[in-house]
Amino acid sequence: MSFFSRLKHYLKYFRADNIVNDVEFIRKHLVPDAAPWKLLGYSFGGFCGVTYLSFAPQGLKQVFLTGGIPPIKDGCTVETVYKACIDPIVLQNEKYYKRYPQDIQIIRDVVIHLAEPEGGGVRVPLPSGGILTPRGFTGLGASAGFERLKEWDPVIVPGSMKQISYYFLNCFERWLSFDTNPLYALLHESIYCQGAASQWAAHRVPVAAAVYYEDMFVNFNVTIEMSKEIGGIRLWVTNEYMHSGLGDGATHVLDHLMGLLNGKKPLF
Repeated sequence: MSFFSRLKHYLKYFRADNIVNDVEFIRKHLVPDAAPWKLLGYSFGGFCGVTYLSFAPQGLKQVFLTGGIPPIKDGCTVETVYKACIDPIVLQNEKYYKRYPQDIQIIRDVVIHLAEPEGGGVRVPLPSGGILTPRGFTGLGASAGFERLKEWDPVIVPGSMKQISYYFLNCFERWLSFDTNPLYALLHESIYCQGAASQWAAHRVPVAAAVYYEDMFVNFNVTIEMSKEIGGIRLWVTNEYMHSGLGDGATHVLDHLMGLLNGKKPLF
């Protein structure tokens, strides 16, 4: 078996179904009496949680999903997911420019500066040896990265030959780098490639999900449509948080989700 064949086989162990197998092994061997437990799934962790509901519902007592209901209905391909995410990304960029209108010219200047090498100018190297391109720079707009510009000023060093500060280049590279998260680069698209829908067991397991109205990565409309396939699910639709709601407001998010299942929060 060639190296790439072995690598492809190895990567299968990181699919949602195999993650569920691993978690079930841990539950059966470490939890007293192999009792069912509560599951919290964020983003792809939520995708794994829905897989868990299908493959091993007997291992679950309650399920909490935050920004993580997978789009696996018929016809929902990677392409349709990406297309559905375009409008939310545009919306968040528009909101950013309304908050920081002064950045419109800054970002435009940086893009123009980076485009100059295409006409024979000096390229802008990144600390690791790569090249910062206009497309790479504007990619920050698809990941909430422009918000970090508030921490990275100055971008164009004032009073000197036009250049981008090393501090910015270093921060940019760390923000979008896959060096510490190689599996994300390799497997991100595959999480949307479901061979077939499983038989949901959600009617036997209480499920509560936080659905972020302006989520740029797990599309709201696709999520709402998919949630109809999970019987008995309780949704908390909110615009208080973005995709990273669990990290930004863990106490509030978890309190609300647990309240939905424990009868302490209204179902609207």
